[in-house]
Amino acid sequence: MSFISLRKICSSILLSLAISCMSAASSSTLDDLVSINLEGGDIIDEQLMDFYGENSFFSISAIPDPVWEKMQGKSYQENPYISRDDLRYIKLIHYNFNHQIQVGELIVNKSVADKTVSIFKQLYSAEYEIEKMYLPDRYWTGDGNETDTASCDD
Repeated sequence: MSFISLRKICSSILLSLAISCMSAASSSTLDDLVSINLEGGDIIDEQLMDFYGENSFFSISAIPDPVWEKMQGKSYQENPYISRDDLRYIKLIHYNFNHQIQVGELIVNKSVADKTVSIFKQLYSAEYEIEKMYLPDRYWTGDGNETDTASCDD
């Protein structure tokens, strides 16, 4: 419980209630619900991991509007070759350098999204440590000089 804020605990409780109330015919999936409540950089508590299972924390989706808005003019520049529909937002888990399970996020071309998730599942299973996985827009300064990701405190 020390790794999850009160907001995350409340979200988990609400998520549990939502799952218990879902009918078998519901179009919502556990993957959709888990990905809504977790953000890049969040640490996953062991109890949450045990309850949902590791596969619930790997998802591929269209780029959510708030993420897309942050990308504009930064990591995404309008161009005739790659559109929003060509890209996918991946949320996944990995071990950080403190060997904690942490949420990471990526934007990839939709043609490699499934393979990318497969690779990161293998890395997770091997307990390969990755310091952090944030979208590059997190480090954009707005003055044309991007902040060195290695020196940012998170």
